[in-house]
Amino acid sequence: MFAHDAIQEWARRDPERPAIRFDGTDLTYAELDAWAESFADVVTQAGGGPGKLIGVLASRSPTTVACFLGILKSGATCVPIFAQYPPARIRFVLAEVREDLACICVDDDAPSVEAAARVIPMSDVPRVAGRRTARPEPDPDSIAYMLYTSGSTGAPKGVMIKHSSLDAVVHELIYQYGIGPDDRVLHCAPLGFDTSISEIMRALCAGACLVIASAEVTGSPSFFYRLRFLEEERITRAVLPAALLRSARAVPLPELGILVTTGEACTGEVVDRWAAHRTLLNAWGSTESTFSGTIARLLPGHHGRPPVGRPIRTAEIFVVGDDGDLLPPGEVGQIHIGGLGVSAGYYQRPELTAQRFVPNVWGAMSATAFATGDRGRWLPDGQLDCLGRMDQQVKVSGYRVDMVEVETALRACGGVRIIDVAVVAVESPDVGQQLVAHVVLDATTRDGEGAASVATTIKQELGETLPAYAVPQLLRVWDSLPLNAHGKVDRHWLSTAPADSPV
Repeated sequence: MFAHDAIQEWARRDPERPAIRFDGTDLTYAELDAWAESFADVVTQAGGGPGKLIGVLASRSPTTVACFLGILKSGATCVPIFAQYPPARIRFVLAEVREDLACICVDDDAPSVEAAARVIPMSDVPRVAGRRTARPEPDPDSIAYMLYTSGSTGAPKGVMIKHSSLDAVVHELIYQYGIGPDDRVLHCAPLGFDTSISEIMRALCAGACLVIASAEVTGSPSFFYRLRFLEEERITRAVLPAALLRSARAVPLPELGILVTTGEACTGEVVDRWAAHRTLLNAWGSTESTFSGTIARLLPGHHGRPPVGRPIRTAEIFVVGDDGDLLPPGEVGQIHIGGLGVSAGYYQRPELTAQRFVPNVWGAMSATAFATGDRGRWLPDGQLDCLGRMDQQVKVSGYRVDMVEVETALRACGGVRIIDVAVVAVESPDVGQQLVAHVVLDATTRDGEGAASVATTIKQELGETLPAYAVPQLLRVWDSLPLNAHGKVDRHWLSTAPADSPV
């Protein structure tokens, strides 16, 4: 059964069950399925179907969810494009998919675009299904959706996810996150990111209620505003980036039974703060592996960096050395993901696809495995320890420095209490590469010491654990680290931000 068929089955079995809640209004499964059928008919009549791409330029809303499901029903491939993307990125995506694009569905807030194909205003699509247009059932190996992601390669690239991968991983995550019909699942990720699709499909395939956070909620600079939304809407299942959880104090949220942290490395402090009275999971994966590859249950009192867990049942995880052989526990190599969720590759990029999707000579669940670009190692208890990006290693004064190691040493400083940290490398015309430490201090340290005093303490402590070339030369103190649209620390922006004090 396809994922969208599972949602249709809920509409048949329990038509009045709330499927979506948005701005205080509920939409039932029957209403959602009828609306999706209308979208399926509209895109089919516009030339959509197997092998065709349908652009969706929109923001989070019930309309967008119905549109996405309708495209899946039509057999075409959905290309979600976040309406708040920079105009240049929107133009890039539309230009690249122009040859296979049947139409573009846009909401009322979408920016105007040069028509690469027929433009369909979403508000014109009726909520009541009309006479169903004949359309073929999708092939399991056909592409359900395609997300554009930059990753570490710079230029955006379309990651193609098959129907079979979507169906398999969604149902596995429903099991892992314990989602049932009585749950209320948060939808707060921006359209165009894989977390957004995961939120939608996990909730609706389980018969749960998808609670959509408005742009007003997620756009607030105060993370507490978003937490208050979780409390008011009685959210029971939520996925939130680790960077956000690091920046906020814990609040009770008695209804929130399972909280999943993702996006960046979690910290022991985050675990101690958020794991009380609920299940806290650490999920790790990539867009190219359909949402997730490993999950860890995190318990308070863990010292050091928490692991990212064990493979979910739809994934195979391999730690591979430079020679292509599997590494034993404790040895560091590049993490590869195999399994049912492995992407079909990158749209119209055969060379990059061949480079990153390699033959799976280590397992049997998939023909290829995705080379993630992350470094990791197996721990003695069988869990995976993710050590950060391979491209987070830089050369300073001729020496190779691992910025994850520097960040770990900063968090361990005893003389100052550092809540959050990001170390970036900047190019200086005089001395070449320099390390800059961007830190968030706890209130006591921030109010009691000046930046110069903090810098002196940090330098002294780091000098006891790191070689001199690995000690950051510059320091900047923040109230909270800036985040990008993915909810991760915006390291690119920080690499251009001036530092306040020498370390």
